Amino acid sequence: MTRCYIYIVTMWLLACTAVCCAESQESAGRRSQRILYLNSYNNGYPWSDNILEGIRSVLPVESQSLNFQMEYLDAKRYENEQMQTILFNYLKAKFARERFDIIITSDNNALDFALKYRPDLFAGVPIVFCGINNYTPSMIEGQSAITGIAETVAFKENMDIIRRLHPTARKMVIVGSNSVTSRAIISEIRQTIEEEKIDFSFTFRTGFQLQALKTGTPDYLADLSLDTLLYIVPGGSEEVDGNLYSIQEIAAMICRATNRPVYSSWEFLMGTGIVGGKLASGLAQGKAAARLALRILDGEDPALIPVKTAEGHAYTFDHNVLKRLGADMSLLPVGSRIINEPYDFYRLNRGIFWLIISGLLVLACMVVLLAVSITQKKRANQAMEKSKMQLQLILDNIPHLVFWQDVNLNLVDVNLSFLKFFRIRDKADIINRDISSVPDLAYTAEESRQLGREVLETAAPFHARLLKIQRNDQEQVWLEINKVPLLDNKNRVAGVLSTAEDITKKINLEKQLGQAQKMEALGILSGGIAHDFNNILTSIINSAELAMDDVPEDSLTHKDLERVLSAGKRGAELVKQILTFSRPGHVRFRKLDLARVVKDAMALVEISLPGNIEVVKTMAQGKFMCRGDAIQIHQVVMNLCTNAFQALGGKSGRIEVKLDERILIDPEPGNDDHFNLPPGHYVELTVSDNGPGIDPEILDKVFDPFFSTKGKNFGSGLGLSMVHGIVQGHNGAISLTSKAYDLTRFTVLLPRIDQVEDEDRLVENNICLGQGTILFVEDDPEQRQSVPRIIEKLGYLVTAADSASQALELIRQNPSGFDLVITDYDMPKFSGLELARQLVRILPGLPVIMVSGRNVEFSRQESSNIKNFIVKPYDKAILSRGINDVLCAPARSN
Repeated sequence: MTRCYIYIVTMWLLACTAVCCAESQESAGRRSQRILYLNSYNNGYPWSDNILEGIRSVLPVESQSLNFQMEYLDAKRYENEQMQTILFNYLKAKFARERFDIIITSDNNALDFALKYRPDLFAGVPIVFCGINNYTPSMIEGQSAITGIAETVAFKENMDIIRRLHPTARKMVIVGSNSVTSRAIISEIRQTIEEEKIDFSFTFRTGFQLQALKTGTPDYLADLSLDTLLYIVPGGSEEVDGNLYSIQEIAAMICRATNRPVYSSWEFLMGTGIVGGKLASGLAQGKAAARLALRILDGEDPALIPVKTAEGHAYTFDHNVLKRLGADMSLLPVGSRIINEPYDFYRLNRGIFWLIISGLLVLACMVVLLAVSITQKKRANQAMEKSKMQLQLILDNIPHLVFWQDVNLNLVDVNLSFLKFFRIRDKADIINRDISSVPDLAYTAEESRQLGREVLETAAPFHARLLKIQRNDQEQVWLEINKVPLLDNKNRVAGVLSTAEDITKKINLEKQLGQAQKMEALGILSGGIAHDFNNILTSIINSAELAMDDVPEDSLTHKDLERVLSAGKRGAELVKQILTFSRPGHVRFRKLDLARVVKDAMALVEISLPGNIEVVKTMAQGKFMCRGDAIQIHQVVMNLCTNAFQALGGKSGRIEVKLDERILIDPEPGNDDHFNLPPGHYVELTVSDNGPGIDPEILDKVFDPFFSTKGKNFGSGLGLSMVHGIVQGHNGAISLTSKAYDLTRFTVLLPRIDQVEDEDRLVENNICLGQGTILFVEDDPEQRQSVPRIIEKLGYLVTAADSASQALELIRQNPSGFDLVITDYDMPKFSGLELARQLVRILPGLPVIMVSGRNVEFSRQESSNIKNFIVKPYDKAILSRGINDVLCAPARSN
């Protein structure tokens, strides 16, 4: 680019030098010549001054090779024979010893003088004339070595312009002086009017009436109609009151004295107020004469050079006058020169003009090159800015946290997700600063810097590193970090690009899944244990009841048997608790008002707590209906309140129990409880305290069975596990949040239902006797020995079978021999449920009571003949009530 600029400037300087040299050569080479210029008028007369200027512009008058002299005849003021004689004698004496190579005359007076006295003053000297008015060849008849430029009046052309610009004009007043020049011009105008038959009304006036023009209105200007124009014919200067006025001043006075358009045919009157037209130019006359003189000086015969006419006319108009008259400038001839308009730089000297043009071209080329360079740079900047915006747009829409650091591990930039996650309002607060400037990363800044240094030193990326951060609000968040080195164009490490993903919810879900898997495994184990224990306890309870019937009630043996029976029932409750925290059943589920259950439980809680514990109950208005077991819900409230009291450690504190409605929306924004429940309406039970809280490290372990922080002598570790199992068994969820000495809160959500059902009638423990034939199916031999005897004591006939196949065989042998079938659920080969399904096909009307040592869930749709369900272990009263519910009230269903 720089070489191109130097080349262009060099070419411009060479062009300028060539122009200057050409002008110097044009003016050089002229041989020394003597020229005499005879001017008809005086110095200061515009017309002749313009002629002189034209001559000087062509002739090298300042050169030593040319001797240029001029004489003024002052014929405008001294036009008489006496003055001509004086001038002849003066010039004869002056030039007695001088010889001129050529004579140039301007206007009629000088030509007449030169021709008259040529033999005595300029014998044999060629003559070139110019500015001759009303020229005829007879003027130079008999003369030799003479030629020149005749001055013609373009009156016809001006009349054409007048008709075009002033279509309504019909009259013209032509006014001139009494001078020879003026009379000659008027004569030429009259001749033109006659030859061209110009259809206009012309009035010719001689004399400008200068005195009247100064003080009032001359008669030729008085009462001019709107269709009348003026035409000024120049003459000599005129004197009034001792003051001499030039023709220009007279023309200006006339133009000021009238509002009618004023025309003339001479350029030197432009600017006085005339409109303009096709004007004769003294400058053009002088140039043309000078060029003829040079041709003759160069040896050309003047007799062979014809006299030129119509030389130097040009259309010239005054912009201000046209505007004042309201003339339509579009009607002017093409190429017309307009004065008093914005300056046209082309009027400068030709050399200067082309010098400027060449300079402008150089500058234009430089500007173009510079514009191209700027445009290319601008496009590159725009492309870079667009690329940067697109990159920022992509980064800001990435859900992951993105940030990059320089080699000093200062933050260079971050994306929108980063700002939102760390709750940073202004990016400028952290840019060009260490990672510790991010408030939530202050505690883990050193660990983050170590990871960054590892990437800078090894230039190797790493992926899926876990970073646990502690927010200022004590919330724990897990981030999965990926870091890669940023390499420059020399393959050197220039920084570190990092991405991070919040996987807290994922880890919490994994913990929940682990907890669920542990509970499921424990449920399977406890279910198997419970089944065997329930079979044993059933035999114990039933055998104790049979034995009690065989001994007196006041005997020691009877009391010993009562203790055995009581121990068996306590063992049954313990087994039920084991099943509750692992896999609670729905056999006791009913529609219940949770508010009533919570109030009943809180009545017991308040009685059991010391006075330094403040208990606050907040219950929303209305009923909160759920389907569940009131005893289990009661146990949930008791366990959570007991856990809160124990967490206070015997110190004063506050326990708050709150019951309200909650609507879950999927996904639920801002939900930190991590409930894994479908959207819908739920009853929300919260139990909170202001104790020391729970260590964040063990938050995910508090629901594990046998996990306790109270020591082995102060807790079994089953309380919260049982709560967790009960809540899950009710299709609900439980969550825990803890902040030390501020709030530790357990939140339980249970599905809410709309319909209200009357509470079930209280279950009576009275034993009812009945009658009928019952088929008892049980694989456990001890129960086959004890249970049929209890049923017989209730008044029924009993047949026992050890398997489902034996029971089916007995029924096929005697289809109408049984009123009821009582079968165990868990049996080898065929279960009790499969037996019930077989009986539906054989005897659809035969009712079945299902008995199991574990909580089993099934629906009536699986087998419509199952009318009741009894959970082991059971006593005589439970068995009596179950049989009576089926045989005595067949319309009732569980």
